[in-house]
Amino acid sequence: SLWALLADYVPLVFAEELGALDTSDLRPLDDHDPITERCRLLAQVLGVREFRCALTDRRALLGIALPGPPDWIVVGRSFRTQATAAELRFVMGRALAEVRTRSVTLTVLPPRRIELLLACAVELFEKGFADSLARPEEVADVTRLLSRKLPRKVRKQLEEVATQYAAGQPVATATWQVAAKRSAERVGLLLAGDVAAALKVLVAEGASRAVQADLLRFSVGPHLHEAKRHVGLAI
Repeated sequence: SLWALLADYVPLVFAEELGALDTSDLRPLDDHDPITERCRLLAQVLGVREFRCALTDRRALLGIALPGPPDWIVVGRSFRTQATAAELRFVMGRALAEVRTRSVTLTVLPPRRIELLLACAVELFEKGFADSLARPEEVADVTRLLSRKLPRKVRKQLEEVATQYAAGQPVATATWQVAAKRSAERVGLLLAGDVAAALKVLVAEGASRAVQADLLRFSVGPHLHEAKRHVGLAI
């Protein structure tokens, strides 16, 4: 997909915006910290190779992924001391799923910026495609950055995919972002192995009843068991 080709270069194109994310309170953890060791085990299941772990003192934060590179797996300090092992697996597994699917930047950037990025990728080959999304100078800036940051090999792959994207239906980016979050929660549940623990985390985060119900339906449906078999987890 177009996003799959571009995801690794989003931090280079939107460096200023992603750099403005507040990471000043992050306390990096070394490789021997129990959180890092647990994360590494979960990462092996998902095939995630590069990430960093950190704690934060933000009271409302239980666990999230933040863009790098490499991406951060961030756990709340107070949550770490109070959470059960299953609750920790849920928040870390959820964050690692975003890293694995390269959706970390997708979930932190405004939908309009994602749409502009995709349109400017098409703009490289179809002049004027992104004109309706932003001011001409903004389109020119993003298109120029893409042109400079994308390796030649990626640009060759990009042309066909970008042409297909341009010919398709417009992407509902906000819906896509929500779907990415729901998918990550399902992976978190898969790795937690405890639906009550996962729901407890969602409730603590203020998730809506609809979000909780979605995860509960997944937990009693056939897809959870299929996913467990796929990654070799015991049911």
